[in-house]
Amino acid sequence: MSFELSTARFKLRDVVKEDLGDLIVAYNDAEVLKYLCYPSFPLRDEEVIEYITRWEKEQSADPRTDFNLGIELKGKVIGLVSLSAVDRTPGVATLSYSLGRPYWGSGIATEVARRVIDFGFSDLDLRRIDAETSPNNLRSQKVLEKLGFSQEGLRKKHRVMSTGEVHDLIIYGLLKQAKNVVS
Repeated sequence: MSFELSTARFKLRDVVKEDLGDLIVAYNDAEVLKYLCYPSFPLRDEEVIEYITRWEKEQSADPRTDFNLGIELKGKVIGLVSLSAVDRTPGVATLSYSLGRPYWGSGIATEVARRVIDFGFSDLDLRRIDAETSPNNLRSQKVLEKLGFSQEGLRKKHRVMSTGEVHDLIIYGLLKQAKNVVS
């Protein structure tokens, strides 16, 4: 059974092997991969198939701990939004999102992340959602701050798989009771 959420403009759904072409188009861009933990640029089909295969296995876990969802627009996957490492005992999870470059700056990341946050707090009864971003990724910082996240710390010397570069990550957190998401 496939998992699905929706927003006013998008369907957020489990990624399947048929999404390979869309994912290659969206992510085979050095600027898109710059801050992500994906393999090196350029992407190879085999690498993306490995991710999809892993995500398909995660979809059948009970309880499910990873929701890696394709952001679908007009039948095409244009990016990903994830709620991962869901641990219901302490009530925590990690949020991430990414989009193909043609869709940057259009409010999509904020819209889909807001929906996934609502799902996490309402349906999964989480008490806290974390996120991380590079100090150089100002767009992602803006999205997280718009969603009500607060900077909590710095993770030193993280390696980005796509570039091999090492840089720090800003750690953000959002508490359920403090959730004051900006529209």
